[in-house]
Amino acid sequence: MDRVTVVNSGHVKRRFSEYATEIGRQFCPYIIPALEQNILSVHSYRIDVDDLYVAQEELFYLGIIHTEMFRKLRRDGKGGVRHCLCDNVIVDFSADLSSRVAEVMSWPHWLLKILYLQTNVMYGKFWRGQTQKDKLGRDIPSPPFNFLSIRTGIPPIDIERFFAETPYLRGVLAEGADDGEDVHRLVPGAPSQPFDADTLREVRYYRMALSWALATHGDEISSEEAIKIRHGVGMSV
Repeated sequence: MDRVTVVNSGHVKRRFSEYATEIGRQFCPYIIPALEQNILSVHSYRIDVDDLYVAQEELFYLGIIHTEMFRKLRRDGKGGVRHCLCDNVIVDFSADLSSRVAEVMSWPHWLLKILYLQTNVMYGKFWRGQTQKDKLGRDIPSPPFNFLSIRTGIPPIDIERFFAETPYLRGVLAEGADDGEDVHRLVPGAPSQPFDADTLREVRYYRMALSWALATHGDEISSEEAIKIRHGVGMSV
């Protein structure tokens, strides 16, 4: 049985578009232009495993594959496309993990940031039932799906809003630029691009990359942040 299956559902895409429109009209100025230009994409998957670590591993691989697709589209785009381009990776999990989605997403989300912030790529992690407020204290609608959102960073805004608990990453985003470099070259033993999920699984790349990232940034992570990462508390972007 495959660990990951593609879910082709018109209902999912329509419901996500409705949700994104609501968020765009009230909270984010980039979403409506992305919808109007048809550069807000939605891909849906089911990760059908019961083990937390394996689910994190598969989500990480999906994140890599979609980030590399995003980077190519962004390099090929022009003007506003580069700022508004957004890829959303919807993921459903097994019943055993349905109450632990925030925890499933935590370490893959952090690891993707460690690898890709230098290319000015930002990630949001969202899950069903999640409650958040914006900087004005307004309630943000709860997401109808679990998903990773991949977008271009806006350094002055993002650094102020999302990096209070990760100051060691502020400079990375502030200086981020994408010239197409292989960000995985720093991970000892990383496979050669282009990546596919089977190759990443074969070399157990999640374990490899996470060990490298913790060895590189472990001293910078506060115990409080580590707890939040482990349990998926806060730190939505």
